[in-house]
Amino acid sequence: MSIHTKTAMLLSMSDDFSTIPGARLQQSDGGLIEAIVGLTSCRDAATLVYTLKNRLENDLQTGSVSIYRVEYKTGDNDQYQQLFLHELPEEMHDPKPLSDYPAAEESVRKQLPVLKQDNGQQDSYAYPMIGRQGVTHLLHAAGNRFSESQIKRTEILWRVWQQLFSLIERNELDGLTGLLNRVAFENRFTQIFTAGQSQKRREVDSDPKVLALVDIDHFKQVNDQFGHLYGDEVLVQLSHIMSHCFRGSDLVFRYGGEEFVVILRNCTVETARIIFERFREKVERHQYPRIGQKTVSIGMTSIENNQLPTTILDRADKALYFSKENGRNQCNVFEELVADGKLELPSSDPENIELF
Repeated sequence: MSIHTKTAMLLSMSDDFSTIPGARLQQSDGGLIEAIVGLTSCRDAATLVYTLKNRLENDLQTGSVSIYRVEYKTGDNDQYQQLFLHELPEEMHDPKPLSDYPAAEESVRKQLPVLKQDNGQQDSYAYPMIGRQGVTHLLHAAGNRFSESQIKRTEILWRVWQQLFSLIERNELDGLTGLLNRVAFENRFTQIFTAGQSQKRREVDSDPKVLALVDIDHFKQVNDQFGHLYGDEVLVQLSHIMSHCFRGSDLVFRYGGEEFVVILRNCTVETARIIFERFREKVERHQYPRIGQKTVSIGMTSIENNQLPTTILDRADKALYFSKENGRNQCNVFEELVADGKLELPSSDPENIELF
């Protein structure tokens, strides 16, 4: 059953939307119905985020709306001082401390919607999305005095958004490792190069970014000698190492089989090399049950907005191939290999390159 078939079933459960706590939709409210239909037409998480943000900002008139992923970081201090907000789509923004947003912080602590209204200041409204281990996402709106009807419409649309986002998110996660899958990679990576971006997004996209391909060395031998269950365990444990080695704002994908893709935001190639060398060494030191040690080979390249996604992937793949052909368990940068004369810069005709 497709995501949108499930969505249609969800929305058809009740004509007055009484399944949404605290909300009753009247048949005369055509604008709200239109907004819900607009949300259900979204095919990926980024489009869903932009659709809700734009709709709510129109409804709230002078209000600004953000949707965040909540990242929990452990530490010796109060855990709530270790929470960060990643604005979605998170590849476009730097993380922000939760403590900078009083309404959001209170909402996460109480796991309830919070509306702060102070005379002479903008209203601040926060509504959490709660998962099995606490608040996972958060809606935050700021603007002039919000009316009761505006808050009610916001709550209805946010509830519908949560259902849709959960369905899309499950479709974009790898079932074994829990990392983003290839579908998610193609969606996110292509969006970086979408034409007609706003000036604000172009300014954010000017931050340096790096793409790396990571491949487990001699992975087929694990499956052949120990069986696929042990091979799966290697993939799971490697995904855990990756989750700890990269920032919450970085994007980590299982591209297929034993190959992974990592996109580092706001990161130069020089810094990325240090990060990936540290990751490679940590993988090399890790001990897997029965198997012992495994290593990874890495190829990386900078992401340039004037290049097609396929060109960038091809460059990272060539650097990865060089790593594997020259001893494995190493990290190489495409631009450095070209500068050293070890690889040639291919001449490509952009008109003949297809996007995925």
